[in-house]
Amino acid sequence: MTPDDLIQAIRHLSSSGMPPLKLGEFYEALKPSMNGNFTEDHHKEIVRLISSVDSKEKNIAQEVYEWVTLQDGIMTVAKCYSDLGYVNKQDKTTARVAFHRLIDKIIEKSGDQSGTYRKIQTDDTEQQWWEAKDKPLNVQFPLNLTQAKIYPGNIILVEGSKSQGKTRFALEFARLNRKLFPGRKIIYQNVEMADDEISARVNAFEESGMWTKDNFRQTVKVQRVTSGWWDFIGKEDINIIDYLLEYTEPYKIAQYVFNIHKKLTSGIALICVQKDPSKLYGSGGYAIRNIPRLVISLQNHVIKLEDVKAFWVNSPDDHNPTGLMRSYSMPGLWKMIPKSEWTRDENDVKSKSDKKYEGLDEFEREE
Repeated sequence: MTPDDLIQAIRHLSSSGMPPLKLGEFYEALKPSMNGNFTEDHHKEIVRLISSVDSKEKNIAQEVYEWVTLQDGIMTVAKCYSDLGYVNKQDKTTARVAFHRLIDKIIEKSGDQSGTYRKIQTDDTEQQWWEAKDKPLNVQFPLNLTQAKIYPGNIILVEGSKSQGKTRFALEFARLNRKLFPGRKIIYQNVEMADDEISARVNAFEESGMWTKDNFRQTVKVQRVTSGWWDFIGKEDINIIDYLLEYTEPYKIAQYVFNIHKKLTSGIALICVQKDPSKLYGSGGYAIRNIPRLVISLQNHVIKLEDVKAFWVNSPDDHNPTGLMRSYSMPGLWKMIPKSEWTRDENDVKSKSDKKYEGLDEFEREE
């Protein structure tokens, strides 16, 4: 073997992913058998090749470490390759080794699938609950819903069947709470309304004297979002998501709700989801109710408090308002008008909801 043959072999082995230590051992083993004039320049070139591999390994190891520290929850080696642009075999091998060196230090294997990890949680800070002032936010709701307490960081879930007023509820919630956080815009994530429909609804508010178009623009930021809703959450703002959807794997909606919850600090989020009238829960199943502190359903022109985690207590025998319901009507483009008192008697609510048009002027009737 000539010196040039040895250099070529080391270059090939380094590009194939052989680590620097093994390259050094290979070099030392073959060096005595060199034929021809093995010069100092040959030696320097081989050392340079081995050193460059070592330097690149260190860079990749650092990049992998920094990438891992920025992840939240489950991560995969394949996603790391993609994000950091590792395409050749050597870089991927080095990255995989870097992952293995982090196991049981800052990551651990997750599930049975190869190359899947989770970051080990290290924040064990105790919540300073004793310093809390028990100051709920002055949140207002449509349909004179006054029973629930809402605190900073809370999620409100609205499960609504088709054409039952989810968007009306969301827009009226925005109007009622537009002064809750002065100087901050309400972030309204819209899935399906076109610009013309938004304009029509805002015009209806203005024509009724309830909300001007200029004030709507000053207080509400409407943006079209159809996935990754948590990426657009304002952690200190009022966030309205109208609505969360997942057609192929609806069970993931529960995780979406949790992702939104993790983004909130002093802000709140009102999240709308579709509800099949034949099913008990909104799209995503029972699990979507785990995180929200208030769950509301809209069905058959009846609003029902499905779950109220915190509520106002005016006397020692006050009961949790979960289960209360009332009927409503929806004249015009924005109104939601109560048509019965709050009650737990479903039959009483149904009988009054059947009379939802009673007493309405002709122009107020639903189309």
